[in-house]
Amino acid sequence: MDIEEEGNTLWIATSGGLLNWNLQTEAYYKLTTEDGLISNQINEIAIDADGRKWLATSRGVSMIDGTNITSYNSDDGLFTNDVNSVGIDSEGNKWFGTKTQYGPSAVSKLDNQGNWSTIPESIGFGITCLVIDASDNIYMGRYKQIVKYSSNGDWTFFVPASQESIGHVAEMIIDENQELWAVSGDGLYHYDSDGNPTVYDASNGLIGFPKSLFIDSNQNKWIGMYEGVSKMNSDNSFTNHILNEPVLTVFEKDANILLGTVNDVTSYNGCLLYTSPSPRDRG
Repeated sequence: MDIEEEGNTLWIATSGGLLNWNLQTEAYYKLTTEDGLISNQINEIAIDADGRKWLATSRGVSMIDGTNITSYNSDDGLFTNDVNSVGIDSEGNKWFGTKTQYGPSAVSKLDNQGNWSTIPESIGFGITCLVIDASDNIYMGRYKQIVKYSSNGDWTFFVPASQESIGHVAEMIIDENQELWAVSGDGLYHYDSDGNPTVYDASNGLIGFPKSLFIDSNQNKWIGMYEGVSKMNSDNSFTNHILNEPVLTVFEKDANILLGTVNDVTSYNGCLLYTSPSPRDRG
């Protein structure tokens, strides 16, 4: 699940299509394969400088430009059709992390001239997540690995393949200092510019099974868990809030923290957790 903001509108990735939710009017609609999307399983969204929406889906990539939808798959240049993640660099190039159930996966690039390519060194384990920093370095989460593809073409491992402590990398994010944070089933990881990790887990008070990660406007770290959400405090301890379902994504809107779960959007306003009716249930 992913949420991207565009003015008063939230674009929400779901397993049943792309939801457009206007928070001001509370109007909403959903785009699906009937509207031209290549798949209803939307894994991640990125919005480029021209307002086009790029959707990473289970069957390829769909791009929404106003009312027009264009889709791409392996016949066009994607390494594989199952796309987990999408990122846009400072030049407007699009990067797509792919996966396959059996066989290798890789990162594919669509440049500004419409040319597709695949980074050869990225061929291997499926890409679970992808982020790009301000210097256009690309970090890729994989099974028990985090790898970095620098803007000058260098390829380095933040977590070597032989190190098994990272687990399955669920999500990564770049903080205001351009340093990397990641979550896996083992906990929360912070990497400095040299790739040295600091690990936060149950010994620091982090409970549950991390599934998502978010840094709010005050640089607080929020970790979506299998049964709730945890906030990292200034002393590196954690405050845990229990919900009855997994938090698949965390987002901030109007000083409230929004938690995307399987069935609802739950808001945290600093004191209370409350659940808003799911947009699909309002019709």
